[in-house]
Amino acid sequence: MRFLPILLLSGLFTFAQVASAQTKDLPRPGEVFQVDGRTAFVIEPLAVARRDGPLPWVWYAPTLRGLPSRAETWMFDRFLAAGIAIAGIDVGESYGSPDGTKHYQELYEHLTTKRGYASRPVLLARSRGGLMLYNWAVEHPSCVAGVAGIYPVCDLASYPGLGKAAPAYGMSAKELRTNLSTHNPINRLAPLAKARVPIFHIHGDRDGTVPLEANSGALGARYTALGGPAEISVIEGRGHDMWSGWFQSEELTDFAVRHALTGAQGSSESPEELSKPPATDKPVKVYILSGQSNMVGIGQVSGGSTRWGKQIIEPVVSVYAGPYSAEADYDSMTPTATKKLPVYGGVEPTSFPGGGTQVVRGFIELADDGVFEFNPGYSDSTYNVMEVAGVEVYRREPGQEAARTGFQFKEGERHPFKITFLTEAANGLGWLWRTDLPGTLSTVVKTNGKFPHLLDAEGRWAVRDDVWYKGLVTATANQWLSVGCGATANSIGPELQFGHVLGEHHDEPVIIIKTSQGNRSLGWDFLPPDSARFTYEGRTYAGSGDKIPSWTPDDPGKEVDWYAGLQYDQCFEAVHEVLDNFAVHFPQYEEQGYEIAGFAWWQGHKDGNAAHASRYEFNLVRLIQSLRAEFDAANAPFVIGTIGFGGWEMAGPHLTVANAQLAVSGETGKYPEFAGNVLTVEIRDFWKDASISPRNQGFHYNGNAETYLMVGDVLGRGMLKLLENQ
Repeated sequence: MRFLPILLLSGLFTFAQVASAQTKDLPRPGEVFQVDGRTAFVIEPLAVARRDGPLPWVWYAPTLRGLPSRAETWMFDRFLAAGIAIAGIDVGESYGSPDGTKHYQELYEHLTTKRGYASRPVLLARSRGGLMLYNWAVEHPSCVAGVAGIYPVCDLASYPGLGKAAPAYGMSAKELRTNLSTHNPINRLAPLAKARVPIFHIHGDRDGTVPLEANSGALGARYTALGGPAEISVIEGRGHDMWSGWFQSEELTDFAVRHALTGAQGSSESPEELSKPPATDKPVKVYILSGQSNMVGIGQVSGGSTRWGKQIIEPVVSVYAGPYSAEADYDSMTPTATKKLPVYGGVEPTSFPGGGTQVVRGFIELADDGVFEFNPGYSDSTYNVMEVAGVEVYRREPGQEAARTGFQFKEGERHPFKITFLTEAANGLGWLWRTDLPGTLSTVVKTNGKFPHLLDAEGRWAVRDDVWYKGLVTATANQWLSVGCGATANSIGPELQFGHVLGEHHDEPVIIIKTSQGNRSLGWDFLPPDSARFTYEGRTYAGSGDKIPSWTPDDPGKEVDWYAGLQYDQCFEAVHEVLDNFAVHFPQYEEQGYEIAGFAWWQGHKDGNAAHASRYEFNLVRLIQSLRAEFDAANAPFVIGTIGFGGWEMAGPHLTVANAQLAVSGETGKYPEFAGNVLTVEIRDFWKDASISPRNQGFHYNGNAETYLMVGDVLGRGMLKLLENQ
């Protein structure tokens, strides 16, 4: 990828369409309605994702028949998770004409006056949507928070050409040429630039339909010359196509999220109050979640701290006479003693000379790029001031809390540091951590501004007081739902966002019981009761209770200290113990009682061998039937998440498993008993590469917290869809 001095986004399809449809298929559930005689749509975030105040939104164009399409799903999911709605209106092939922008204004007024939408949306223009949105935007610059574009059309002469565009303007081609400065977006940018509306486009350098230089390139150059902020990201080797990278651009979605949220600030509209107190006159809703390690939860919350040691280079401690004084300039004073320190950091305190004010100087070099914070010292020695390259990064005075400032490091760069101890206590212990590690929950929520409902008003991790989490076997937190209900206190699983979605939906309190264990297969460990043996390529595989995993006539195999279905028994016997003693575990809900509201299953990596993969669909059907019978919940909603390792590049037995998971969904019609009560949700869109994740561990989705949040979100939304069928 290469960059021009500017950036923006929009998009276009190359087939003609008209606006008249009364219905519209949307990539996510939404509402289709009429405004000014035209078909409009909105897709709104769940109440749990909303912030107080006006609803931020992204205005998508073009909204012709078939648009927006499934290609936008990844992008739309991120908007919804950030509490941002998506809206649009079909104005036909208006090419940005006044007739089209009139309908745009009607939609804007409808959304902002009748639905509580913010007064300044982000405009997302795809292809010829650029003509439509830009011509509305230049006439209403104070109503625009930003413009994003995916290969957007910016110049009528470039596309569709004056001859084809002229009829939409009620003119001949000659007349349109004469009046081009009045109607062509690229000639009308001054009001947007004056308002300093930010622009971001992505555009391919081989776009033959909407050429880069005549559209995004020219717009970017003119806009920056007018003093407006614009950036054009040029994608090398790409044309006007359906490449997934257009619609899964982190830069684009981050731009849109950031400016849509900013655009909602200061708007005067007040949305309907959405929160509801928990009902006490209905049974508590119990959801049972299960699976292997990714259901346990490996989404990383923060980077975690590391003891420093080898990062500290050539440390020297100097001792200055007298106690510490804020007025003293220790750099210009002569020390009474100086000592080179052979070791600084690690697990044992370093011996210091003592006898005055002690100042350590040296160099620090880190192996990674990023913003780091520091905790120099331990116990009383934490009272000190630390500087890196002359920048104060840490200060803690006696009786006060520590104040920290992050410092940007580049891999291999060496910076001078100085630590001035404010008391007699001093040693070489210290910790450091990266605050912008990609893909951690802290970065996703606190830095990138996504999933804002996960923070409370003080910026701490929010705690729901209407959803109780109880983990069994592993991930055994027992608390109101919040961060830290994954494999460790520094991890999350799908339960976090799932719980927010369902907690917001129900009037009643919600209990999430998660019973899960890592490194377990459905074909052996979780094998449902009464499962028969099966044969694959001449080898027989265990049925329920067998202690030999597989055998042939020539190879009888060996018994192991385990049996087929043991993990099923352990996990769900633990659930029975809790429910059989409900009043003991949940005395606050004793009078209300409970009902099994649904099941969620996310598992499949361990079945990535050919034999178990071939049997996965059969076993999954048996699992659904067994759990419903086990808990006397005959048609309780059952949601399944596909596996998503490697995203859409998945192949081999794991692809067989994913296809099996999709096959059991009630929507396929293959299992009539599952119609309307079993749903498989696709999660391959949420795969994140290790380069933008906390770790390189593909079988754990690289520890990317956003992946786990999105999985929880679609599992929760899938559950809502099934609940609507009841």
